Amino acid sequence: MAFLLLIACIVLTLISLLTVKLARRYKQARLIGFPVVVDPIDQTGLIWKQLGDRIKPFLDYLPFRIGHYVEFRYFFRDRYSPHDRIGSVYSIAAPDGIMIVVADADMADDILARRKDFIKPRTMFEALELFGPNVTTVDGEAWQKQRRLTTPPFNERNSSLVWREAIGQAKSMVNTWTSAGDEGVSKTINDTMTLALHVLTAAGFGKPYEFEGGVTKLTGDHKLSYKDSLRLILHNFALAYLIETEQSTTSVTESKISEISTAIADFKLYMAEMIDEEKAKIGASLAKENLMSALVHASESEARGNERGGLSREEMLGNLFIYNLAGHDMSGGVRDVYVVKVLILSITTVEELSK
Repeated sequence: MAFLLLIACIVLTLISLLTVKLARRYKQARLIGFPVVVDPIDQTGLIWKQLGDRIKPFLDYLPFRIGHYVEFRYFFRDRYSPHDRIGSVYSIAAPDGIMIVVADADMADDILARRKDFIKPRTMFEALELFGPNVTTVDGEAWQKQRRLTTPPFNERNSSLVWREAIGQAKSMVNTWTSAGDEGVSKTINDTMTLALHVLTAAGFGKPYEFEGGVTKLTGDHKLSYKDSLRLILHNFALAYLIETEQSTTSVTESKISEISTAIADFKLYMAEMIDEEKAKIGASLAKENLMSALVHASESEARGNERGGLSREEMLGNLFIYNLAGHDMSGGVRDVYVVKVLILSITTVEELSK
């Protein structure tokens, strides 16, 4: 009985502290001047990272839609409807901070233009530094340096290479589908992801592949293919971050932790191998202008102590990963979710495009 009473006291104390912090944040949010909604749990906090998926179903039953704004996915689910109800700009008050949600073009443009005034919140971006700081996560002079060093390969000359590679990969993908016979193809996501990665590796890293094989093949001492190791990391991103930062993962099975740890180690090795290959090409004057060569040149500039600054090994890995994330998760997903589905449903569009 005494033990249950102790537990009850602890729970009540935690709830009381949470309520006090939330009330304080709500008062601060009201002073900003925008409409305010309440989020009882900090979306970037450890509790949500560890138990978010288990807690969320219960939050939906809270009164006054209090639990509605807890997860970031509500942006995709509700789209503009919260702004229709609340306003083009509103504040979300949580125990550990205040978030301002903007759907006003002029205000958004002003925020993006004033990078020194509106810096990136570390709690939201630190997970993207899974392999190191990168152009997405840093601010100020560090951002200017990384942007200067990583963006030159993205030019008109490279755009034509991307286009040619995309056409070649798409033709090979369609040939794979048409050769499937009467059974056909029921899922396209794996193939569109392969297409996206092959375009990225060819144009960005100077490593062209045939559609069959390539990043899907197991090579060397690796336990997973390039594609599978990246896929596992991206599909289990929160867990990968907890593992890399040595935070508690008690709610996850040992087999799952082992699987993701293997994926992290394998993908890091793949990136290191690509860097070493590019260094060898540069040494033999065989390198081409692409993202990989830009990163390697930047790292050598760092090693020589160039006063303008280069990239450390960690920054190279961080930027390689972030471009992989963008190329794999965004481009491949968009092709599958939108382009392929629309083309399947509209034969007229296909015929017009083929002309």
